[in-house]
This record gives sequence, C-alpha cells and structure tokens, in this order.
Amino acid sequence: MQEGKMPTSDLVKIIIFSLLQLPYMYLVGWGVVPILILILGFFLAKRDQKISTFNASIIWCKYYLYLTAVIVCLCALYVIFIEKRYATNEIFQYAILPWVAFLSVPISYSLFLEHLYRRPIQNNPSTLLVSTKREELSILKTENMKSYSVADELLKWKELKDQGLITEKEFDEMKKKIIGS
Repeated sequence: MQEGKMPTSDLVKIIIFSLLQLPYMYLVGWGVVPILILILGFFLAKRDQKISTFNASIIWCKYYLYLTAVIVCLCALYVIFIEKRYATNEIFQYAILPWVAFLSVPISYSLFLEHLYRRPIQNNPSTLLVSTKREELSILKTENMKSYSVADELLKWKELKDQGLITEKEFDEMKKKIIGS
C-alpha cells in the first residue's frame, strides 16, 4: 500500500456509511446531530492534524446514541407502567415490539459507525490528516531525461531565445536546469 493511499475496500465502506446516513436523517431529525458531530470532527481532525480529535467526535457520537437508547427505553417503560391509558392487554404487540424496533436503530447505527467509518479511517490515518498539495507545474522535469531529450530541449530554448521570446538570463537558467549543473 502506498503512503497516503486508502485501499478501495476502505473507501467503499466509507461511501456505504455515507449513503446509510440518509435514512437516519428522516427519523424525526434524529440523524442530523450525529452527522453534524462526525462532519465537525472530520474537519477539526484535518485542521489539527490529530487523529485523536477524530476519535473524540466518534465517542461523542456514541454518547448521543446511548442517550437515544436510554430515551427510547424510558419512553417504553413510561407507556407500559405509568400511563395506563396507552397500555393494552397485548403488551408484547403494543410495547415490547416497537421498543425493540426503535432500539434497533441506535444499535445498528453504532455498528455502522464502528465498522464502516471508524475502522477504515483508523487503519489509514495519513489519508485523513495529510492534505495532498498539487505539485507546482514546471516546464521541465530533469529526473527522467535522456541525452537526446536534453539536446532537443536545449534546441527548443535556443529557438525561443533567438525569436526574442525569452531573455538571455532565462535561457541560461533553463540551460543550467536542463544540463543539471
């Protein structure tokens, strides 16, 4: 694996995690908060150049999931034991089944968060932290030049000098770069 390159399998996992964010956004806005936490953590980690900042955002996202699970449990307990007008004889159908269904949302989100988002980035922190800068465009790269290409390049620059498109000083600088002295 090259430095700064993330394997395709990890990129696919992150893309799948991103696509799985869409359904969670429509659950009464429940998914907006973890998405904001993760995006903020991603950009702060990139700015600070520390993977610990990214890990902290994932931990805060998990705390939000735990809080959601506790709220779902408390609502189910309230409906079952305290508010009798909503309770029926079929407690399994009207209380326990919806409770399990709603509790499966934070649990599945937690699994998605761990396996499709955190692990790929943990395995490749350099991809997250290092921002790739474009190399400056140069007219000439002398690393891979062969002797005949050096001569051709010198002839081209001499023609430019003869036509008056470049100065003598520019020609001498490029000649030094081409010859490598």
